[in-house]
Amino acid sequence: MTYTHLFSELGLAQASEVGGKGANLGELTSAGLPVPAGFVLGAEAFNQSMDEAGVYSHLLVAHEAALSAVGDDVRLAELCEQMAELVTKAGMDPHVHAAVSVGYQELGKGDDITVAARSSAIGEDGSAASFAGMNASFTNVGSETELMWAIRRCWASLFTPRVITYRTTQHLSAPPAMAVVVQRMIAPTTSGIVFTADPSTGDRARLVIEAARGQGEVVVSGAVEPDTYVVDKQDLAVLKVRVGDQEFEIVEGVDGHDHQVPLAADLRRRRVLDDETIRDICTLAVDAENYYGSPQDIEWAIDHDGTIWIVQSRPITTLARPKTAIHRTGGDHREVLLRGLPAAPGVASGPVRVLTSPHDGHLLKDGEVLVAP
Repeated sequence: MTYTHLFSELGLAQASEVGGKGANLGELTSAGLPVPAGFVLGAEAFNQSMDEAGVYSHLLVAHEAALSAVGDDVRLAELCEQMAELVTKAGMDPHVHAAVSVGYQELGKGDDITVAARSSAIGEDGSAASFAGMNASFTNVGSETELMWAIRRCWASLFTPRVITYRTTQHLSAPPAMAVVVQRMIAPTTSGIVFTADPSTGDRARLVIEAARGQGEVVVSGAVEPDTYVVDKQDLAVLKVRVGDQEFEIVEGVDGHDHQVPLAADLRRRRVLDDETIRDICTLAVDAENYYGSPQDIEWAIDHDGTIWIVQSRPITTLARPKTAIHRTGGDHREVLLRGLPAAPGVASGPVRVLTSPHDGHLLKDGEVLVAP
């Protein structure tokens, strides 16, 4: 059985085996866009490893119970901990281990290289649902031993309360399965996200870039305030620039692992991207959108040589959702605490109340918007 697949062998037709992330990297490679080399460990490797260890049937039973337990925080957490522990103890089937070892060594021509290991859950990054940021991903994985550990952690991340709850809201009841993308690590000077339509307004005549120094995890996770650039899709003219305030960047340390490095004060308020680089990123983004035929959410990175790489693309899933605006009357003006582009624009706007638990729902007043802590 073939457990690993090169990007050049993949496309959306294989999404049921390699997940949305892996399938999209195959499509981007076929389109001739700049994608760092890599392979995908298919979902069958997870299934085989769990079956060989004798835990697969137990996972299915526990998963069904977890789907039914959504809303009961304590019970859901207990079940998720049990499932993650089962996956961790099961380990990796020897045949799967051998296939990963060969794939990793071929990427490095026999030498240890630095890679990223990213979860690619079956059913994610589709046109209707996106699991962006929910499953585990690991950067600066510098050895075969570390890679095997990262893959097992990616598998276990299928079973967290957040993922189970999202699967329930998206009516995804199929048995959970996880593929893992293994990709040569880019050591970026700059990275970020480009949307080929404005996710906050739905305007398809605009592109929106969020950019930060160092690795892109700081942008995806919301750990720093990135730069935001709004660009006209027709002529790629920069329409709006909002400079963020990035306190630190993530870089590869001398030990090969991720390290947070504070940014000098003069860099924190300096533009991350110049207009020429913005146009180059947008050109690649438009090419990707034209290839797919729909608006895309694309992660990119720029290496020390100035090469722009695309490391992920997924459909934007929020453009068509209607929003309900809740307006406060009486001329009550309040100070704006924070501005920026949200990871998910949401479906409503209005006064916000933070609840510490779903059990505090009775405190929510009419017209208020719930925000989980």
